[in-house]
Amino acid sequence: MLQHVDQVGTNLVRLSEMEGVDLPTYKELVLPRILEQIINCKDVLAQEYLMDIVIQVGWCICILFWCSWFALAILSFDVTASGSC
Repeated sequence: MLQHVDQVGTNLVRLSEMEGVDLPTYKELVLPRILEQIINCKDVLAQEYLMDIVIQVGWCICILFWCSWFALAILSFDVTASGSC
């Protein structure tokens, strides 16, 4: 059982690294299905391990999208303006 759970955890990490899985797709399609599987697992240790992976993967995905948004905001700065806001 532990080996199977480890493989699922590895697949969750790989899923987060796939190109084309944007934040809305992850939030609306991927995450609900993953959580449903974890809930239905009924193995407390497996659930804890897999939720830890989901948190790590989700955090990475959110940070990547936040960085993109932040970079776009910086690029929108008016570099010719001076003075206070």
